[in-house]
Amino acid sequence: AACWRPPAGLKDAAVTARFALRRDGSLQGTPRITFARVPPKQRTALVAETLASLARCTPARLTAGLGGAIAGRPIALRFVYPGPNQGDRP
Repeated sequence: AACWRPPAGLKDAAVTARFALRRDGSLQGTPRITFARVPPKQRTALVAETLASLARCTPARLTAGLGGAIAGRPIALRFVYPGPNQGDRP
């Protein structure tokens, strides 16, 4: 989440990316978008930003044990953006 920068004008959206990491925390192959809930006009920008955020945050810092345990296994990461100032609702 720290690496994700929602596209300008995004209101309510969610996207799921599926990918795998190597032992060293780098991406193995190209991540795949498996789900996107976003207005059609914003889909391209949201998908591009999701893939860019994964590139910015990798390689992930992994211990040797965790790197060995997850290397090559699929990971699904969901990005949810409720809209500006909506994440602070009680």
